[in-house]
Amino acid sequence: MDVESKSKLARFVFSFLLIATTACASSAISEVISKNSNGSELRQKLEAASDAKVARGLTLLKMGGGNNLSMAYRLFEEAAKESNPDAEFNLGIIHMTGQGVPKSDKTAAEYFLRAAKNGHVIAQFNLAQILLDGATGMRNYTEAAKWFSEAAQNGHTISEYNLGVMYLGGRGVIQDYSTAASYFRRAAGKGYPPAQHNLALMYMDGDGMPRDPVNAIKLLSLAASVGYPNSMFALGKIYMDGKSVPVDYKKAAKLFLEGAQKGHVPSQSMLAVIYGKGLGVEKDMERMMYWLRQAAASGDLNAINTLRVMGGR
Repeated sequence: MDVESKSKLARFVFSFLLIATTACASSAISEVISKNSNGSELRQKLEAASDAKVARGLTLLKMGGGNNLSMAYRLFEEAAKESNPDAEFNLGIIHMTGQGVPKSDKTAAEYFLRAAKNGHVIAQFNLAQILLDGATGMRNYTEAAKWFSEAAQNGHTISEYNLGVMYLGGRGVIQDYSTAASYFRRAAGKGYPPAQHNLALMYMDGDGMPRDPVNAIKLLSLAASVGYPNSMFALGKIYMDGKSVPVDYKKAAKLFLEGAQKGHVPSQSMLAVIYGKGLGVEKDMERMMYWLRQAAASGDLNAINTLRVMGGR
């Protein structure tokens, strides 16, 4: 990949691990997924009994306590021996989070693999996440892409987004901006802010599609309207630089302030510039210093160097 491509990619949002952690934690207390049974009456009864064990296990898991966790684990184990994907999935969650057992990403991955092969969508996503992050010591981008793809085919929004990121960066797949855009578009259509953000940047630069600043600004505005700070910052920069729109420092300052208040470091650093120069706001050196210090405290090199030049004020 050439220097220009690397520079472009640095502007996009890559946020796999945080998403996976949130998804795994919330999935642990999810309801049992219903299954259509087209087999014999005996098979249906066995599946119903297996599902009942998982339902009881989830109830005990929510209740907490050592005895309840042990009983829940036994019920999940029994159902997992019957190839129940929900049981396999929840055993993976238990080992990933260390609920009553030693925490082990490797064991979690083994259970997620079993559930993933049995069609459990969140297990497919979590397995892909573990393979991508290398938590088990065996990072495998190709396998991660494979399981994200399986989950995406079942309509899993974050997997669609993650696949877009993988195609954008050529991780585990051949780099393909057009395919990346198609996955971002699918996730963006469901209102997922990171996908709206990345798709907007691709529209703005014409990567994998005709350049379309109007659509880019529309998507950034949608993501910014629900509080996504990366989009607030990108939109603020567009208004500040007059890129495809008339320069509007007031709009830029408002967007940077909203992002800065959410702890977005680039917004804090840019807001310091806004107050220091009085762009769209009244010049205010005290506020400039406040936001410089906030950005510097989070490790922003520009803010740190500016403070050093100013004598540490």
